[in-house]
Amino acid sequence: MLNIIYWNCAGGAKNKLDEIKRLIGQTSADLFFVGEAEVTPNSSPFLNITGYELLLAPTEKLGKARVACYIKDCLRGLFTLKGNHVYEDLIYLESQQLNVVGLYQLPLGLGAAR
Repeated sequence: MLNIIYWNCAGGAKNKLDEIKRLIGQTSADLFFVGEAEVTPNSSPFLNITGYELLLAPTEKLGKARVACYIKDCLRGLFTLKGNHVYEDLIYLESQQLNVVGLYQLPLGLGAAR
């Protein structure tokens, strides 16, 4: 059984990295999604956690990813990261038995402006 966690860190993953590490350890998370991650291309190298790969929403290419996902290294080969549109703050993982989506919902009215 997979242990999948989604946490809205409210303040950016870089500022909450110790808390993320603690929560991953306490929950034995296989997939740990972080909402309001606010990961920029410059900050992503500092967010590595041993034993996990960090996946980012494609909006990182536009300046910051609002959602991130830590996936256990041993599970990475089981999931395919689907090609998300660069304007979407989501991570879509697909496998033969399970599809998992981590999504950051923009405040009402902002989605149409993009």
